[in-house]
Amino acid sequence: MQTANGRVNRLRQLLWPRRPAAASATPQQIIQKPPRPGRKILIIDDDPVVLKAVSLKLAAEGYAAVTALDGSEGIAAVRDERPDVILLDLSFPPDICSGGGIAWDGLQIMSWLQKLEEAKGVAFIIISGCDPELYREKALKAGAVAFFRKPILQEELLLCIKEAIERKDKSCLTHCGCASMSSTEA
Repeated sequence: MQTANGRVNRLRQLLWPRRPAAASATPQQIIQKPPRPGRKILIIDDDPVVLKAVSLKLAAEGYAAVTALDGSEGIAAVRDERPDVILLDLSFPPDICSGGGIAWDGLQIMSWLQKLEEAKGVAFIIISGCDPELYREKALKAGAVAFFRKPILQEELLLCIKEAIERKDKSCLTHCGCASMSSTEA
């Protein structure tokens, strides 16, 4: 059984992994892999039923669904999968993976993820059973683009995901300077 200190150390490893010094890095370590085709949606929720139901709906719509049961799995998934959108619950039981310890908070998880290079420009959509009157404003101020109360209206969620991806694509084109290129230059 992991202690609270062990859990914190594991979280630190996920948030701030050791990277090779640039001078000793090989060209393969410096060159980034191209993104995989298709759109990935990461779902971070402690309820396996929610994970399965939302994953099935997303797959039916052509999205690749990646799931995580808590913050540490979510951080690892962001690093490994580089999702386009993150669906995030707000409340988690204490340390569900090892049976006690740290209580996860969705807003804190979002704050950690926003600091990762792999999550730059990723839209966060809150899906929670929490009272929207108490948490919606906090979530939106923290950087979420939308707040959905469970049970989720699937069609509204899908529309929100589509709009978030379109905004991300448009932002990327504008940021990279590609938006000003004509179709003959592209």
